[in-house]
Amino acid sequence: SPGGPGDAHLVDSWRSAVDDAASLLRGRPDVHRVAVIGVGLGGLLAIDALLRGLVIDEVVAWGAPVSGRR
Repeated sequence: SPGGPGDAHLVDSWRSAVDDAASLLRGRPDVHRVAVIGVGLGGLLAIDALLRGLVIDEVVAWGAPVSGRR
């Protein structure tokens, strides 16, 4: 993903990427379910998307941290 650790909008960019990918899949006529699989911080982003109301049928959050804070 573009940006570096100091980029103030990096998390927003990651969130948008998850939203865009799910929307793209939902728009396909042959897709009936959307699952998001995230490892580490990606798992936290998957849970975040679900909590924000993104229509996701299944989430796998493998090794997700409890929060995004250090």
